Amino acid sequence: MLLFAGGPVWALEWCPTPDGAPATQYVALACYRGMDDVHRVNQTYTEPGLVQLWDCGRLKYNNRPDSQPVLVYGLAQDKGFIWQLKWCPAGGWEPPSSSRKAPFLPRLGLLAVATSNGVVTIYSLPHPDALLSNQKCPTPKKDDANPPIYKVRGVMTLKLGSVKAPRKEKSGQVLSMDWLPQKPHNIMAVGFYDGIVGLWDLSTKSALLRVRESDRSLTLLPYRCILAHDQAVRALTFCAASRHLLATAGEDRYVKTWDLRRLFEPIKVQRRYLSNEICWPLDIPGVMEAKDVAFVPQGSLGVHFLDHNLNTYFAISRSIAVWSLSYSEWVNGALSADALGEVIFSFLPVIQYAIPHIKRTIVKRFQFSDFDMTNLERIEKRALWKRMQSTEGKLKMDLDEMPLTALHKVRFSPNMSSHLWFASGGQTGLVRLHCLRSLFASQCKKMIADTQTQFNALYSQKDQREEQL
Repeated sequence: MLLFAGGPVWALEWCPTPDGAPATQYVALACYRGMDDVHRVNQTYTEPGLVQLWDCGRLKYNNRPDSQPVLVYGLAQDKGFIWQLKWCPAGGWEPPSSSRKAPFLPRLGLLAVATSNGVVTIYSLPHPDALLSNQKCPTPKKDDANPPIYKVRGVMTLKLGSVKAPRKEKSGQVLSMDWLPQKPHNIMAVGFYDGIVGLWDLSTKSALLRVRESDRSLTLLPYRCILAHDQAVRALTFCAASRHLLATAGEDRYVKTWDLRRLFEPIKVQRRYLSNEICWPLDIPGVMEAKDVAFVPQGSLGVHFLDHNLNTYFAISRSIAVWSLSYSEWVNGALSADALGEVIFSFLPVIQYAIPHIKRTIVKRFQFSDFDMTNLERIEKRALWKRMQSTEGKLKMDLDEMPLTALHKVRFSPNMSSHLWFASGGQTGLVRLHCLRSLFASQCKKMIADTQTQFNALYSQKDQREEQL
């Protein structure tokens, strides 16, 4: 499946849905307005921007929708171009048939948008069908060539500073952010160009942190700020198993782990290479890092796993910068997207307790393209496999050429029913959706059926109670 976003894609995220929900899958993304646009990370910009919401249909592990992805609506804003998008991990999705008092509509999710003027705005996105059916004037259908574009006010805006000393744009752009994956999902961490990491409590009632602006919009101030790095915070991630642990990676080549209960110093510091993106898997005691081409010796570029005992595992070897990575607990594997436009999938060994010594890691990696993935017999003889080997440590890239093939984002679907699907997008503006059908396990089929039964029973009881009321 393929869609065209209109420009180079720099932000892409799947909308999370509850386990067992027979829901349509949506992808939110943002791109540059022009193919040759260049922005400096040490400057702030204020210009028009657009968040696109794409309907990908009901994706399943054993089939695909008959139609291609459709742009259902867009969110226009004038706060600059968009580097990062992040959905609330859970609790934001409501069934499309749920009844809400006017003017409220059934909610699809809460989306945080980081813009180039140095702020993060949180929007409450409604279900597209409910939004289009609620319009008083005739609106185009979901499959129309001209989807509706809305300019709305966000639920709240996250800004640095205090009431008497606003930070304004002194900290530069927002380069990274993450939403607390544990309930009640009330903490957001945001990394800025000057090395500051701000922590926001979205549920706070403090009058010192909640500011009502002149246009009646709500601004939220951070309850803690730390100077995490000497230079820009390129990536950060919460620990999925603990609400108190946070990992950050900066342009000073440090990767630091913080305990949010004692922020006067990090609990672990590692200095290795320049990281473009990091993730903290749920069942692994460490972080995975996607390496940039700078400061890396030949043969060490790619995706590394580092545990808290400073042991390493080289998951994916590349010869060029890796822009993005994504991990899936469902298949215990990682995806990487690099400047060559290649997506590499790697199985991870059982590393919860000790790092295994694996010499031939290439037998655990696969490159994705248009060929039959249901049969992997003698895959090492195929031309695509041989190309993957040739680009792991030998290929040289001309940095004077425009990397038109570069992929900037790759993301696994976090939802159980579509956990084998992933999306990737980059410089060309094309976003591709792939299904790893050959990795489906028989145990997952029973799990999906059980969760669907639980979901139907839960929401049928809620509907009965609403009818009684």
